[in-house]
Amino acid sequence: MASYDVAVIGAGSAGEKITRNAARSGLSVALVEEHLVGGECPYYACIPSKALLRPAQLLADARSVPGMSASVDAKEIFAWRDDLVHNLDDQSHLRNIDFPEVTLFRGRGRLDGPGRVSVDHGESISAGAIVLSTGSEPSIPSIVGLDEYVTAHQLTVARHVPESLLVLGGGVIGSELGQAFAALGSRVTIVDRGGRLIDEEEPEAGQLVAQGLESFGIDIRFGTTIREVRRNDDGREALTADGRAIDYDQILIAAGQNPRLADVGLETVGLDSGEVPSLDADLRAAEGLFVVGDANGSALYTHFATAQANLVVDIITGEPPRRIPPAISGYQAPRIVFTHPAVAAVGVTSADTPPGGTVARFDMGTTPASNVHGRNNDGFACLVTDADDRLVGATFVSAAAPEMLQAATLAIVNGLTVDQLRPAMSAYPTLSDVWAALLSQL
Repeated sequence: MASYDVAVIGAGSAGEKITRNAARSGLSVALVEEHLVGGECPYYACIPSKALLRPAQLLADARSVPGMSASVDAKEIFAWRDDLVHNLDDQSHLRNIDFPEVTLFRGRGRLDGPGRVSVDHGESISAGAIVLSTGSEPSIPSIVGLDEYVTAHQLTVARHVPESLLVLGGGVIGSELGQAFAALGSRVTIVDRGGRLIDEEEPEAGQLVAQGLESFGIDIRFGTTIREVRRNDDGREALTADGRAIDYDQILIAAGQNPRLADVGLETVGLDSGEVPSLDADLRAAEGLFVVGDANGSALYTHFATAQANLVVDIITGEPPRRIPPAISGYQAPRIVFTHPAVAAVGVTSADTPPGGTVARFDMGTTPASNVHGRNNDGFACLVTDADDRLVGATFVSAAAPEMLQAATLAIVNGLTVDQLRPAMSAYPTLSDVWAALLSQL
């Protein structure tokens, strides 16, 4: 049995970073990965999905400016996407872990007792510290007749545009890929059991995203679910809980993600099989066992997984731990929906305003910068403070919202008050002008 200082199961964003930094510290590392080093984000999630969304963003921008027009060539967009994901070749990420201290095992890894890992084609590994970085997987609902479907993992590397796409779920994945494929030419229908899209954010955010999707011809069905899918003379159809039929060529399941912990051997170390274990402040599930990134279910964002990786590698190497500030931990982490308009938020929403706190709102569509960007650029901004006038939450909805988030994140992490924020002027004319309008209400 080969022995290492660290064994990492899963080479996604967190696993790759832990492997690299532990090796730089001189520790021997066994990295076990059954597919691509780099994980979902560079090949099937963040990068390809945002590339596929770019045409929708540019189309919306062009339509908002008088005299402008734009068109989309899906074949060229797919070719560009393929370049960005390196045609699903992980050589560039292999260079990130190219250290003498690192041994890569290509295969499926699972725990095999305390301090031990087995790989599906026979290797056995022992390690002083083991990290589970196995990511997440789609939650597949039980629907009568559902035997053919795609997940985001498959749709982001699609080779053709379906004539009609039925999206089950109006969260981040469903909204983003729905708009992306509508811009590429699909007739898209989104079915969501709730009453609005992106329901974890400000209600106005979901409403504006819905309007943006509808401007691309997307049909959104709220307050219902799919109870059955079946074939008909024209292809496939889905029956909703309220008895309506929806014809489709392809169905995307975007009904949430679950930590990928089935069959990773948790039971061999005294933990419940398939369940997210309780973790301490160091993300430790048991002595010498850490669970990071999507696998622990705390916040399914690449940047959050990276921050957790920093903490775990510090614990393993004995460095001062880089802990994630509570103000931006879990559901309060920086988060973005890359639709048009986009939603960017950090900290709490107005629904969780602390006792004695205050909420400020402003219509971003009335800012000079928004007006010169084009017509009908609807959006809003919202700030939340606590009883001590410290900023604890911010939401921006506009085409440029993603690039406005870092200032709010810095303010929240550093506990800045309204009085400390007011003197910071914004360059004119930029969308950041909204800060002055918001702070004047607080």
